[in-house]
Amino acid sequence: MRPLEDLLNTPILGPWAKPAGSEARRQQVYLSLVHWYEAAKFMPHKPELRDALLFCPTVKEARKFARTRQAEWRSDWQITRHSVLIAGLGMLTLQRPDMCLTTAPLADVKGSI
Repeated sequence: MRPLEDLLNTPILGPWAKPAGSEARRQQVYLSLVHWYEAAKFMPHKPELRDALLFCPTVKEARKFARTRQAEWRSDWQITRHSVLIAGLGMLTLQRPDMCLTTAPLADVKGSI
C-alpha cells in the first residue's frame, strides 16, 4: 500500500483528448492529481494551456501557471471543479489500486488533498 502522503505526487493517466494542434486523440500523463485539476480549468476550450501544464515540473508551478491565467479558465469552473476532483480521484483509484483509496477513511483522503 502506498501512503496517502503520495496522493499529490503520483502521476495520473488522463482521459483521451486531442492535444493542441492535433486531430489524433491520446492520453496524457499528468505528473500529479494537482496537475490534472489545474489543467482541467482550461478544458476543452484552451488545449494549448491544458497541455502546457504537462511541463510544469512541480505542483507549486502548476498552481501558479493556472492562477496567472485565471481569465482563461472555463466559465463554469466554480460549478465543475468538484466533479473534476472526483474524476481525478476515480482515475487514480483505478490506476493505482495499491494506494487503497477505496478503503481509506475519507478524512484521511481529504487531509491529503
